Amino acid sequence: MIRNLLQPFSIRLTLLLTVLCVLTLVAASPTAAQDAAAPADEAETIAEVPTEPKPLTEPLIAKLDALYDALPEQREKITALEQRITTGEGLAAEILNIRLDLAWLGLLEDTLAFAEAVVAQEEDGFDTSDYTGDVIDALGDQLTIATTAINRTKASVKMPAPDQSATDQATAYARVFKALDVIDRVYEVFSSSIEISQRFNLDVSKSEEVLRTGLNDRAVNTSVFLEMAVRDISALRAALAISPEDAEIKSQILGAESRLQSAADELNRITRRMDALDMSTDEYRAQILSSTGEITTDLFNLSVIGSLLAKSLQSTMDTLAAEGPSALFKLLLFLIIFYAARKLANITEKLVKRGLSSSTIRMSRLLERMIISTVSNVVLIIGVLIALSQLGISLGPLLAGLGIAGFVIGFALQDTLSNFASGMMILFYKPFDVGDFVEAGGIMGKVNHMTLVNTTILTIDNQTVVVPNNMIWQGIIKNVTGQRIRRVDLLFGVSYSDDIAKV
Repeated sequence: MIRNLLQPFSIRLTLLLTVLCVLTLVAASPTAAQDAAAPADEAETIAEVPTEPKPLTEPLIAKLDALYDALPEQREKITALEQRITTGEGLAAEILNIRLDLAWLGLLEDTLAFAEAVVAQEEDGFDTSDYTGDVIDALGDQLTIATTAINRTKASVKMPAPDQSATDQATAYARVFKALDVIDRVYEVFSSSIEISQRFNLDVSKSEEVLRTGLNDRAVNTSVFLEMAVRDISALRAALAISPEDAEIKSQILGAESRLQSAADELNRITRRMDALDMSTDEYRAQILSSTGEITTDLFNLSVIGSLLAKSLQSTMDTLAAEGPSALFKLLLFLIIFYAARKLANITEKLVKRGLSSSTIRMSRLLERMIISTVSNVVLIIGVLIALSQLGISLGPLLAGLGIAGFVIGFALQDTLSNFASGMMILFYKPFDVGDFVEAGGIMGKVNHMTLVNTTILTIDNQTVVVPNNMIWQGIIKNVTGQRIRRVDLLFGVSYSDDIAKV
């Protein structure tokens, strides 16, 4: 009963405590939210406070002043060189021109170095406002400086004459590539200057246009230069095949290979700069890959592979269009001559066989087959050589190659050639012939077939044995049927009880 009275009271107490807890949480939540938001507000307040730039230290000021003072000094150097060139002649003028090209490049590099130094100090939190105007003025001259440097260096490039010696050509090409290296360096510095100019909100549209046009021209010219090197190597190697001992041709090949590698490296550097400007370089990378054969990451570039395949297909189609009819006619003529040679070889074989069968001269069957086969094959080979000459194939190198191949094959097949030599000895000395009963090479039986390499013997117990001719010629040969009359020894058994007179 007491439990029944206390039960409603406990329920009311539980409900009251629950309501108090809920009210406490609701009252505390805005305070907690305000407490959580307070640090964020403080952080925003702190972030909004600008940081004052630090004043430049004396060493930094001295460094920037030195970089800035180097610009007028470099211009004075350029002016002095230009005055000297007007009075210089010959080699002296050439050297002065090279120095002047490098001086213009130096002015471009010094300007970039000054701008980069100012930007670096600004990023470190120093106040560089005193130098901002100087940097903007200096960067504004970069387009003029770069254009002047490129045009001057291009004018100094002189390709070697075709009639120059290999040594003179190598020297001339070395100067050409040295000048091209200067031009590439100008483009590299000019590209970095454009990036720095954008930090100072300068208009670089004209500079970017000049850079893109210049890089595209450099890529086209270097591509042509690379193609010329490939063709020179191909022509020189063809000439070397005709005159293998010509030292001048070998020297020219080395020079052409050096030019090819230099041009490929040059084009590779240009394409990397073009990639940075989102310019198309697939065609040039495909050319580098096909010219040098070097395995690079471009091998996995589908665009490069597609360009390479398209170029190969186009080259094949151009070749077929230009030489297809002539090649087809030559192929048809080759087939006609080859067919006629085979027919003539068969006719010759029949005539020789008929002549040998009606001849009164006794010769072995092996010799007859050898004569017939040799005459037929000679006629066929002459016909094939004539047919190959119609295709434009030089027979001299071909015959020389066959001679070398024959030497190598002969060295590898010494045992076979030994059997062949033994077969020739059997052919000329004729110790036996087909149909004779012989004992040779440890085998006794009837000679069933003979070639220049081996002899087939049918034994008494009707087994076919092929014996190498070398074993036969190096051993004892017994020709049982070689003579029409021969002695036969017979043994008869006689007992003691037989009649002696009858015996």
